[in-house]
Amino acid sequence: MQNLSTGAQPPQMRLNLTKLNELRRAHELESNVDLARLLGVDTATLHRVIKGTVAPSSSFIARVKLAFPSVAIDSLFYVDRLGATAGLVPVGQVA
Repeated sequence: MQNLSTGAQPPQMRLNLTKLNELRRAHELESNVDLARLLGVDTATLHRVIKGTVAPSSSFIARVKLAFPSVAIDSLFYVDRLGATAGLVPVGQVA
């Protein structure tokens, strides 16, 4: 078993923005308002998750999966082991 302790910041789930933008284009979602409406979340919440100021909640992750059921969850989200934008590791992979 791998030791997951990385220091002061715990691992965080993050939204894969590249995949999100692909899905936006495919579903003709032109704004954060359109995407937030589809997900059933507040626009401010979506903005904070996109910017990385907050990690997505389990409810947010579930809403994204329900909105895009044919897309694998590990392509929608990744684990940021450093709790910042460095150390990007897709969900389900061990670095």
